[in-house]
Amino acid sequence: AVGSIVTNPPLLDERLAAATATLEQKSAAHAPLAAARQKAEADLKAADATLATAQQAATSNKAAADKIAADKKPIDDARAAADAERNKIATTTSQNEAARPLVAEALRHVTEALGKVPDDAKLTEVQKQLTEQQKTMESGAAAFQAKLTELTATIATADEQLKAMNAQLEAAGKQAAAAAEQLT
Repeated sequence: AVGSIVTNPPLLDERLAAATATLEQKSAAHAPLAAARQKAEADLKAADATLATAQQAATSNKAAADKIAADKKPIDDARAAADAERNKIATTTSQNEAARPLVAEALRHVTEALGKVPDDAKLTEVQKQLTEQQKTMESGAAAFQAKLTELTATIATADEQLKAMNAQLEAAGKQAAAAAEQLT
């Protein structure tokens, strides 16, 4: 048999009614699927918008953290240089303070010797040199003390700036972590 022929087919009205019923069933089954698809597409658009916002926030948070770190580096370097100079001056000051009494003692001895030998040109020259050295050491001590005070103030200012920047970096890090979590 090549095929089959229906010898008593249904009437056109019956076939139309059956096709309409099938169409209504399929349309009824399609409606929730179409609504679900539209909702999923809307959810996808919303998720894409949220993702774009989170990516932008993460990028801006990273840029802010990088800027703070870049702004912090020169302050770190300046503070380290000021601290090194302060330590050097403190060492020089302590050496100067330790040597000043010895120079004063030597000057006293030379002055006593000059009292016994007033015409000695070498002793007079040594007394002059020791007097100059003592004046230089005293004026240097004042200058060193002023420089130490200045450097200590510079370091304190740098420490305050660094503390504020570290707080900003910590806040930026927390924001970046929150943005990364949101991205995930």
